[in-house]
Amino acid sequence: MSGIALGPVRRPVGLETEYGVLGQPGAGGGPNSPGIPSAPANPMVMASRIVQAYAVRSRAGLVGPDGRSAPAVRWDYEGEDPLADMRGGRLDRADADPSQLTDDPERP
Repeated sequence: MSGIALGPVRRPVGLETEYGVLGQPGAGGGPNSPGIPSAPANPMVMASRIVQAYAVRSRAGLVGPDGRSAPAVRWDYEGEDPLADMRGGRLDRADADPSQLTDDPERP
């Protein structure tokens, strides 16, 4: 093993992975609506709700220059590329499953 530099492992992952959010079919309902089937939970929506809840708590009391509550920061998808591979490659759009084409709703 000499000559091999060991260091931390970098794993770029989505927020839903970081928080262990897992969507399961019928995960809703709950004690307030027993027996009512629910739509599958969406891990990305659930992760967004975590971020929104944190924003509400962390921005409490912040004010803008005009004295009003500071505006919320919007989620920025500008750098997202659903066809990019974390190893550096990129899937050809023609080879992608339609469920992966979330970057441009006008161009399926």
